[in-house]
Amino acid sequence: MSETSIYLIRHGETQYAWDQDNDSPLSSDGCLQSEELIEKLNNDDLTSFDLISSPKKRARQSAAPLSKFLDKAVVINDVYVEIPFSGIKQEQKNEWLNNIMHMNIAKLPKEIKAWRNNILNEIKDSKQNKIIFTHFMVINVIAGDYYKNKSLLYFYPDYLSITKITLSNNTIIDLKLGYRKKTQINT
Repeated sequence: MSETSIYLIRHGETQYAWDQDNDSPLSSDGCLQSEELIEKLNNDDLTSFDLISSPKKRARQSAAPLSKFLDKAVVINDVYVEIPFSGIKQEQKNEWLNNIMHMNIAKLPKEIKAWRNNILNEIKDSKQNKIIFTHFMVINVIAGDYYKNKSLLYFYPDYLSITKITLSNNTIIDLKLGYRKKTQINT
C-alpha cells in the first residue's frame, strides 16, 4: 500500500483584508512568517515533495522562500484558489462568506459545490507528495470532508499553519490539523 503525503499551508498574513482587496500581497509580518516556515519544516525530508500554489499573490509569496530554500519551482494550480464569489460586491463579501461557510453543504450554490468537489477530487487523486499553499476555506473543505462536517467551516487555520494529509488509494486515511487561531478571514 503506497501512501502520499500532502501539506496544506495557509498563506501568511495579508496587507489588506479579503473584503478590501481581491488579491492582496502579504504584509511585512506575512513575509516574515513565510521565511519562518522554513524552520518549521526543517526536520521534514521534503526532497520528494512538489510545491503547488493557488494563483493568488498571498499564496505565491508565501511559497517563495521555501521554493528558494529547496531550489524547486512552484506550480500554480487554480483548483486551490480561494472560494469563488462572483456577483458579490466587495462590501458584502464578509456577510456573504459568513452565510456560505455555515450553510449546509447540500444547500450550497452550484458554483460553490463545484469548487468544493474540484478541490476534493484533485486532493484525492494525488499520487505525488505535495506542499500546497492555499487559503482558509480550501483547507476547511478538505478537513470538513474528512471529519464529515455538515458545513464548509470546520476550523480556523492560522497563518502559515500546516495541515498534514496522508492518502492511500485515493482516500484520505489521516489528517492532522494545523495550528488554529480565530483570525479575520483573508481567505
